[in-house]
Amino acid sequence: MNFYRPINQLRSTELTVVRTGFWNPEYLLTDGQFEYGKLSRVSFSSSEKVIEIANNTYAMRKPGAFSKEMLILRNGEVIGKTIRNAWKCITRIELNDGFNASFVKTPGRGIFSTKMSWIVNTTELMMIAGRSKYSQPMTVTITDQNIAKQGDHLLLLAFIGIHIRLVRQAQAAAQ
Repeated sequence: MNFYRPINQLRSTELTVVRTGFWNPEYLLTDGQFEYGKLSRVSFSSSEKVIEIANNTYAMRKPGAFSKEMLILRNGEVIGKTIRNAWKCITRIELNDGFNASFVKTPGRGIFSTKMSWIVNTTELMMIAGRSKYSQPMTVTITDQNIAKQGDHLLLLAFIGIHIRLVRQAQAAAQ
């Protein structure tokens, strides 16, 4: 946990996601020089995810096997949840401190666009775009500089967005 740089020292608006490992992969968020956090699974057979950043460690877990919600925990305490809307392909995040946002697919070039964004009202906070590289599957672009001032929210949204994209890619590959 002490290996990651605090996000308030970020000087770029674009971060790259780097995948390490094959059977139990970890996803690092980096600007090419420094690492800002990591998304990993607790174990190979577990669906619980762990987000490690410079100051905190978060866990994401489903309350039930068929639930559309995912709880976000910090030190065993629930600090928020994500709610998936199956009909519109939109995921909302609701944190206990009053922060709400939606994760939606944004229009891009062509029908095979893989851009998704976190949006509050009509303001786009960040965009997560796919890449064709195996070791660098995504990029995270911060489009609103106000979210950059809220460091933990920025990283939490980035890693939850990465997790949602990975789940949707797995579902698409399974069909």
